Amino acid sequence: MTFEKYNANPENKNIGDCSIRAICTATPLTYQQAKKLLETKVFESGAAWNTVKNITAALADLGISVERASRETVNSFTKHCDTGASYVVFVAKHAVAVVNGVIYDTWDSSRRFVKLVAKVSREKFAE
Repeated sequence: MTFEKYNANPENKNIGDCSIRAICTATPLTYQQAKKLLETKVFESGAAWNTVKNITAALADLGISVERASRETVNSFTKHCDTGASYVVFVAKHAVAVVNGVIYDTWDSSRRFVKLVAKVSREKFAE
């Protein structure tokens, strides 16, 4: 397992924006683009911006599907995931990016249990 402390927030703040950080780290979107995408979902749904419902809807707009995961830690997920791919990984009340088998987050979430996984296809964004 490799963990890289990383904060994609342009002001290096840790303000409960894990879903924005995870999306912009796992995709070619900038922090501001990911934030705007989630804000659109908040407006449409009326739910909080960091709910699984809004995050999965935002990812769906990017053509990324979210799948249920087997009960394993983020650390064990990184050992068998496609190391040439990027993922938005959902754990309890948190989202984290896994890119090329490396966990990118503001804190080491490697021992948290994975609930949902969204695999980001590089080919899709290369179009």
